[in-house]
Amino acid sequence: MNTNIQCDPVHLATNYEFRLTGPGGYNQARTSTSIAINLTTFPNLRYNTQYTVSVRAFSGGIWIEPTETCTITTPSVPQTSLVFQHCNINTTTKFVVMARTVFYAEAYKFRISDGTTIAEIESPNIYFAASTVTGGMIEQVKYILFK
Repeated sequence: MNTNIQCDPVHLATNYEFRLTGPGGYNQARTSTSIAINLTTFPNLRYNTQYTVSVRAFSGGIWIEPTETCTITTPSVPQTSLVFQHCNINTTTKFVVMARTVFYAEAYKFRISDGTTIAEIESPNIYFAASTVTGGMIEQVKYILFK
């Protein structure tokens, strides 16, 4: 979702108001001094969803209403991965594993295995601490992390 949407410039415009409307009554506007704005500035967008975009410009002391709209579709839910430093390492029970951020994600699920048992850790954060694993982790045992 880290994508810019852009409009044509309007002569002497000082502000642009980008409005997204979509399913479930979604209707959000954000103002920018630029002809572009990033989708991450709009709250609660959904992945793989179609939105209608309109832009109005503030020029000469008045808002110039949009004459047309366009449709955009947000990208599919991206896959995350572990941060490189957290891959293929031997560690103690005092480590933290971190995933890459996914915009608008509400939770992350980590799967680890000691080769026999698989544990799943769900976290509202992009990380989890080894100390939170039910039953604990054993030092000097190699664990495999799944994404």
